[in-house]
Amino acid sequence: MPVADVRDCSINYLEQGDGVHNVLFLHGLLQSSELWKPLMRGLPNIEFRRLAFDLPGCGGSSPLPTPTIDAMADSVRQALHSIKIERCSVVACGVGGMVAQSLGARYPHIVFKLVLFGSRAFALDAHAAAGQAERLAELEWTREELSDEIASHYVKRPREKLFGELLDIAEATDQQAACAIATEYAHANTVDLLNRLTARTLIIRGGKDAPLTAAEAEILHSQIPTSRIASIDSAGAMAMIEAPRLFKTHMLELLREF
Repeated sequence: MPVADVRDCSINYLEQGDGVHNVLFLHGLLQSSELWKPLMRGLPNIEFRRLAFDLPGCGGSSPLPTPTIDAMADSVRQALHSIKIERCSVVACGVGGMVAQSLGARYPHIVFKLVLFGSRAFALDAHAAAGQAERLAELEWTREELSDEIASHYVKRPREKLFGELLDIAEATDQQAACAIATEYAHANTVDLLNRLTARTLIIRGGKDAPLTAAEAEILHSQIPTSRIASIDSAGAMAMIEAPRLFKTHMLELLREF
């Protein structure tokens, strides 16, 4: 994988296609750029240049000394600059969605369009959010113990081959880095940034997404001036895996708008 060296870390990334529309994919907790490969392969090369970054401390990227949301967004900005991308659309989930919010609000010239799913501006249930970080710290970091944590993000457990790949990604994540990111995600709040977002934004909510409530999705929608919501009733937090065709349809509708 190619690597972009930035100020406080190095960012590993995937790249496909040579279209004029740059699209950056940012993953969530216990994930990496590998998560996006099926979706990236399904987009036309002639239309889209697709990139997926490993966030700092995830996949093959080195960790930041202090992985705040803004610091991770700054690392993404620096990595884009290093590979000469001045403007892109961003598709992001979970903590990657919060990083995308910070990136788009603080550097509006960089983010063209924005797709958020399984993400929030802050945790309405801060105790539950903090509990996830505490659980990660207590795990033995084996496939057996990570299995329940990964399965909890899905309405229906993915087929075994895919689930094994998701476990591979999670197991390869540095536990200390994952706990630090989970703690930051539990306590971070981007509400004051949202009205600075100028990117046309689509918020996709899985109808069976327990971690991201309808109220949390509505907060994003109410605070981002250029946003709209689409629901995928059959999906949970990971709509691009649980309902890939519908997710792709919604995503492309936004990306192709003039």
